[in-house]
Amino acid sequence: MTPVGRWALAALVAAVAVTVAAAPTAGQAASNCTISVNGSRAKYNRCTLLTGTVSMKVYWNLTDTTLTAAFMSISTGWAGLAFSGPGQAMVAPNPPPVLAVIGLSTVAAPREASASVYRLLARNSMGVQRLPVAVAENVGYSNVAAFRSPAGLVVTFTRNVSAEPVIGGDAVNVLWAQGPLATGAPALQRHTARQAGVIRFGQPNVGASPGSVSPTPTSTATPAGADEDVCFPADATVEVVGRGRVAMADLHIGDVVAVAAGRTSRVYAFSHADVDAVTPFVELSTATSVRPLRLSPGHYLPVNGRLAAARTVAVGDVLVSAAGPAAVTAVSASTGVGLYNPHTVDGGLLVDGIRTSCYTTAVEPAVAAALLAPARWATAALGPRAGDWVEAVTAWGRSAAAALPSGRDVL
Repeated sequence: MTPVGRWALAALVAAVAVTVAAAPTAGQAASNCTISVNGSRAKYNRCTLLTGTVSMKVYWNLTDTTLTAAFMSISTGWAGLAFSGPGQAMVAPNPPPVLAVIGLSTVAAPREASASVYRLLARNSMGVQRLPVAVAENVGYSNVAAFRSPAGLVVTFTRNVSAEPVIGGDAVNVLWAQGPLATGAPALQRHTARQAGVIRFGQPNVGASPGSVSPTPTSTATPAGADEDVCFPADATVEVVGRGRVAMADLHIGDVVAVAAGRTSRVYAFSHADVDAVTPFVELSTATSVRPLRLSPGHYLPVNGRLAAARTVAVGDVLVSAAGPAAVTAVSASTGVGLYNPHTVDGGLLVDGIRTSCYTTAVEPAVAAALLAPARWATAALGPRAGDWVEAVTAWGRSAAAALPSGRDVL
């Protein structure tokens, strides 16, 4: 299976409200949470300034039954916001579909704005469906509107909490994106930026926590049984021969990647390549790492000389970097976009400079290696010509893995 291509508009529209790149920011007091809405001043109980690829501010009031919210983007075109459950793809052909609130201006009327609720069903223009107002109200959205102000695009909406119960919970996964002027409503141009993160609507004096979940110890992360999607985020990086440092989302079958100091191996398959999923990751920092290693809680990597699940790693444990042993200096949790799990003939690879395994707790590594052995043999014998056969073997391996016992946390 080759990696899924870049987001088509349907997934990209599903995104606005929280950035991943910025550090967490606290919600401000109500006196600072005032915004101009259609010429009038509207005051909200909570708000947060988000910085990152795109600067944005989110405002909200939350009761037991209703979320009343607004977001302001500097976009001159469109901007959108969508909620996502843990591990949920932002484009969902099966019910319940993911819904996004989108505000936009058009080429014909750049100083005017409109807003609607959209249903995201596929990664193409036909899969982005604007809901009639009555239908949007039936699924819990009301008062959806957009306005142009000197500060940018302001989008307002009301959401029934019972229709989106995660809003009242500890944390809500959110995706956001923005793009250029639409050629005409509801047609939208491809996004210019997208990010993801977590926002805690229900906690006092807490705004957004972009790209991170509450600092929960990794020992309490998702249990092994729930770790079906155990991979790396889309922006994790690997070193590719002839291409340099490449994001996981841009890695291809056939690429030769660094797997250890002075060693390379060919990528022959992806057991996961989901550009849309928003999921929690364990984040591991070392004294020598330029950026933290982020991987799903059930992903194996060498720890203190043994393979162990990422959720078991603690400060002081020793990982393996391209330069040698690397002691862990910090462990945290984060949320990221994308789930990618490339498989190399070697069985491991260097991700953001740290040696990891290609295997997860979904299945014991020895069993997983045996399931995928025919794909490795075909790759070695046929090279690129084995592509379709390797994809079939990988799909069969995923189906077989579902019926097998999970792997242990420490091997």
